[in-house]
Amino acid sequence: MRRSISVIFSALFLLASCCEPTSSNVFLKSSERDAFGRYEYKLDMSDSLHAYDIFFYTRLDASVRDFTTMGDIPLSVRMYNPAGICYEEKVFIPVDKPSFSTAFSRQYKALYRKDSTPSVYGEWTMQVEIPDFDISGCMTGLGVEITKK
Repeated sequence: MRRSISVIFSALFLLASCCEPTSSNVFLKSSERDAFGRYEYKLDMSDSLHAYDIFFYTRLDASVRDFTTMGDIPLSVRMYNPAGICYEEKVFIPVDKPSFSTAFSRQYKALYRKDSTPSVYGEWTMQVEIPDFDISGCMTGLGVEITKK
């Protein structure tokens, strides 16, 4: 009896350890942008049985006065499906809603897509540009988190 319980727990442990993660994230520092000033990410959306949530996250380091005059962070997003077809839009990270803040630093996590099902399953490429926003010295980088639901 003890042995069969031990075997069952071992099998459950092995099964749990073989599962793939439900979320992944990549943070690129500002210095890691390409020659055109874009951040580039690879998003694995190959599982047709799941929907996906996609978030942007970043941290800004600035003075209190700079935060009060700062506008929302504009993101020009290009998504390329596995066939190379491009979808483009402009979205914003609201600066008045930090997820964490100190006197000289604010962290943001903003939902980009909720329950998204891709038109084509596979690896998508996301390019993000931050136009019309002075990030010199205050934006540490930009991250993308994708969660399989």
